[in-house]
Amino acid sequence: MLGISLQAGIAVLTLLLLFGLRQRFGLAPMYVFIGALQVLQTLTATIFVPTSLGLVFSPGSSVMFSAGLVGVLLVYLREDAPEARRLILALLAANAAAGALMFLLSLQVQDPSVLNGPGLNARSLFYGGGTLVLGTVLLAVDAVLVVVLYEFFARWARGLFLPIVATLTTVLAFDSLVFITAVFWDAPAAEYWVTLLNSVLSKTMVATGYALVCTTYLNHFEREPFAFFQGGKPREIFAIFTYRQKYELARREAMHDGLTGVFNRAYFDVTAQHDVSTCARAKHPLSLMFIDLDHFKQINDTHGHRVGDAVLRAAATCLAGGRRPSDYLCRYGGEEFVMVLPNTALSGAIGIAEQLRFQVASLHERGISPVATTASFGVASMPQDGQTLGQLIEAADRRLYRAKANGRDRVEARD
Repeated sequence: MLGISLQAGIAVLTLLLLFGLRQRFGLAPMYVFIGALQVLQTLTATIFVPTSLGLVFSPGSSVMFSAGLVGVLLVYLREDAPEARRLILALLAANAAAGALMFLLSLQVQDPSVLNGPGLNARSLFYGGGTLVLGTVLLAVDAVLVVVLYEFFARWARGLFLPIVATLTTVLAFDSLVFITAVFWDAPAAEYWVTLLNSVLSKTMVATGYALVCTTYLNHFEREPFAFFQGGKPREIFAIFTYRQKYELARREAMHDGLTGVFNRAYFDVTAQHDVSTCARAKHPLSLMFIDLDHFKQINDTHGHRVGDAVLRAAATCLAGGRRPSDYLCRYGGEEFVMVLPNTALSGAIGIAEQLRFQVASLHERGISPVATTASFGVASMPQDGQTLGQLIEAADRRLYRAKANGRDRVEARD
């Protein structure tokens, strides 16, 4: 097991080192290394190493081939679509050419007049060429799957580790299924299933280690933002997925408040206008509430802005956690928030506001906020308070000021 671990460590660390130096030397050294891994994969395809875990590892498929897919994923995550496409095409061309050359070599070494100093075996060369041809086809499919599956898993899991490990393990499991089925199609059922299970488990272990190392590197050493796609034809799958992911990341960042993590004023201006228009056309109710933290300037003046920021974050988390899935919270400015409640009449909005008011008031008691704070609420609803977003904002803002004038820590919903 130590030998396999060392091989995997050398492969992934060299890959990351060359990738990290791309600003100085370009990506060519990394691509050459991945090409070398493809050759090593073929040469070691018939080597199987038993371990103390009861699994048999193939250095070729578990270590070398998996490292190549890691390279594809790194380029996809940190470079643009044309670069990802160039890497895939380079690997396909290298594998196809190497496979053809190995077939020709297998024919040459059978000729008695050929001087075969290293003692190359014709059967091994022929088998290696076939492995490369099959690997070339699988590589094309796997490369597309890396892009598609990362997109899928990134939507459901936070951070980098879970999407990366899920992508690699799924793609490698698919690769094992196709490759083992092609090679062992006429083997006894028991042998086939044991071989398939062993291949999937061994690749999963290596992929998990690769994902852990890559996540650590990307989080701590790779500081530049995701590059936007700036070329390529829109119909190409790598361009589509790369552009979409980078656009979504940038859009989410632009629409969220950096301090509290909730939506910002720009998101409110666009989304609330759309929701008000939609509910007005459908004759559905919609409520809007302004929320202002009481005596917030005093908190900043007494305890400092760091404590004030902590109070803002605690209040935003509380308000966002108390909303329903259809509602959304935005930071309107300073210590003021606005919540939009589609398909909610005034009575329902008042009940939600009262619950949120109580929760905010108990933040310090529950150990969530560093100091005690309360909030005032101004609520307006459609249609009785207006049919446009401007009318609702005016009514809710007016009632918010009334709540503060009447003693704060209260909900005002009527004039």
